[in-house]
Amino acid sequence: MKKWLKHKKSFLLVSSVFLLIIVISFLILFFQGPISSVQYLKSETEQLKIENDQLKEEIDGLRKDLAIKREHNDTIEHKKDTKKSELNDLHAQIESKRELINNLNEQIDNYKKQINQLEQKIEQKKNDNKAKTDPNGEKKVFLTFDDGPTSLTSSVLDILQKYDIPASFFVIGERMERKPKITQRAYNEGHMILPHSFTHEYSIYTSFDTFYKDFFLAEEAYRNTLQLEPPSIFRFPGGSSNHSSFEYGGEEFMPLLTEDVKDKGYVYVDWNVSSGDAGSNINDPTGMKNSIIKDSIDNDFIVLLFHDTGNNQALLEILPTVISYYKENDYTFRSFQDITDIELAEMKNRHIANKPINR
Repeated sequence: MKKWLKHKKSFLLVSSVFLLIIVISFLILFFQGPISSVQYLKSETEQLKIENDQLKEEIDGLRKDLAIKREHNDTIEHKKDTKKSELNDLHAQIESKRELINNLNEQIDNYKKQINQLEQKIEQKKNDNKAKTDPNGEKKVFLTFDDGPTSLTSSVLDILQKYDIPASFFVIGERMERKPKITQRAYNEGHMILPHSFTHEYSIYTSFDTFYKDFFLAEEAYRNTLQLEPPSIFRFPGGSSNHSSFEYGGEEFMPLLTEDVKDKGYVYVDWNVSSGDAGSNINDPTGMKNSIIKDSIDNDFIVLLFHDTGNNQALLEILPTVISYYKENDYTFRSFQDITDIELAEMKNRHIANKPINR
């Protein structure tokens, strides 16, 4: 019995140990899964932390890049604004330079005009004081009377007839029509009648149309009064270089018009000695005579200007004295009635006829 009990205790002991081993094994198996999961989660957590840190680093890097880009962009924008400002300044400088250039060009044009005027005056003086050029050594004077016929014309014709002197009358067309008999008398007594416009209004210089309308009316009046074709020689109201035209056609009108009338075959005639009876010497016989004599000294080819106007009584007073002066100084009196080609060429050479107008 004791032996059995002894074996029974051994068996129970072994059974208990075995059971304990089974329980421990079960517990080990039971807790092994969660422990592994926790370790996995810990491992994943560590990995996520690492990736998170990497992402933070990348974000920080991107932020830094963005800040650099923004700073670079700000720099570019500042440069653009600076360049725009510089460009605007350059445009302003260019406009200023253009304005300066325009002003300088205007000054240059003014200087050119002044130079041309001075050159014309010098050339005129040279011509006025030119030594004798006539092949025969003959001195000549053409007496010309503008703006008739008037109440004065008959008295002028009487003086010319008394001294047997030929002359030339540049007449106004509408006055020819009003005084045809005195015009015919002048022509019949051997004087030349030439056109001097129809109205003598300076507004004819507004345009080519206004000029030629008046000019052709003057030619028609010539035909109707004298029953003759008008000559190709005429005189502009105020002369070819007049300034009265400035108010109407401008400063460049006469240079253009003079070229046009020459192209049409006309010859315009001015003068190189003036009595001044329409200007400073009006009603001043002594002043008129002195001006004529002063400009006639050393001048062998003269086209003398008088004005045949009703109030010019001083003309009647000095005309015999002027005629005597030229006779005493061996001048031949000529008129456009029988002007020669050589004489007309001499007038052009001295810029008395077809004078170039440069402004």
